[in-house]
Amino acid sequence: MDNIESMNKKIILKRVNIILFLDFTVLALSGLLNRFIPYEIFRFLHPVAGGLMVLLVIMHLYLNWNWVKSNLKPAEKK
Repeated sequence: MDNIESMNKKIILKRVNIILFLDFTVLALSGLLNRFIPYEIFRFLHPVAGGLMVLLVIMHLYLNWNWVKSNLKPAEKK
């Protein structure tokens, strides 16, 4: 059962990472090019992409929480 859950977690994480990358790209480009795109598009796109990024980062951290915990522990002395 653990193996199946681990595989599903990896698949979900890969998808979250791809969507997170695409969302970051949209967010960065809309911020950098805001003078060149219509304000109505920017006013909708940028906040939606920002909110989606927050959710995706939370999902990313949740799916990698074991890695985060293991790297925040102080190194064990030998």
